[in-house]
Amino acid sequence: MTSEEPKFRCGTERAINELAKRFDYPNHKVMQDWTYEVANQKDIEKYLNYYTEANEDEKFCLIEMLLEALSETDDKDKFNKYWGLTRKIIIKDFHIHEYTIYYRRFIDYKLSDCCQVTPNIRELWNEMVNLNKIKMTFKYSICYPNKKDIEYKNNAILGDEVIKIAKNFPWLKEIELWNSLNENEIYYNPSLDFVCIENGRSFCLTADYDNTNDLKFSLWYNRPKKTKVFFGLFGDKEKMVVDDVWNISFEKSLQYLEYFVSGKYSLIEELYK
Repeated sequence: MTSEEPKFRCGTERAINELAKRFDYPNHKVMQDWTYEVANQKDIEKYLNYYTEANEDEKFCLIEMLLEALSETDDKDKFNKYWGLTRKIIIKDFHIHEYTIYYRRFIDYKLSDCCQVTPNIRELWNEMVNLNKIKMTFKYSICYPNKKDIEYKNNAILGDEVIKIAKNFPWLKEIELWNSLNENEIYYNPSLDFVCIENGRSFCLTADYDNTNDLKFSLWYNRPKKTKVFFGLFGDKEKMVVDDVWNISFEKSLQYLEYFVSGKYSLIEELYK
């Protein structure tokens, strides 16, 4: 994550409809800023309690509602209590709420013209800009075409080093080796698999040739994702899920690797829709 403007995100119609039903709120087409219009400080506990059950789009809306409700909270003790809980949620799921926090800083306005939660939001944004760069660390593994054993590099490295390793890896040499081997001599396609030590997410680049013998990559993204249990009869369960996408250029692969090390997970998800 950087201090640059994150990708725009807003509440989805489906998420708003579901939350309107759950909290028995009005929901009309003329309500363009629905999350801000319906937010009620009396329902802060309800928002927080439902958050753990909500899907990602609902979580996005709930944080908007929580921030608006907090801005209307007069009791200082309640404000501090609920901001502390909300802050922990935002940090945990910052990839969901990055645009909200960026926008709600109201950086072009004086604090005297903003609501009471704005100083907290600005402080949190600045903290996350620095924290993500300093504290997110990674380990990685290498798959070689002619080696049965995967090479594991478990010493913690920072995001800049991840990008440098991927850029400097001898992809062409290794894919040419892969191409020269007999089928029974090949163990893997050349691959680099990076794992975030703090949250367990991983992002893997695997080299291959396309139909015109140009170097291309498949990108394998492993992250927690809600899945339906028995076709949804028993609700949702969060587990680690791997998705893959193929025929990606080296330049674009590096771009998505940069998103990964920066914690911009919502941008990576665009690949797998």
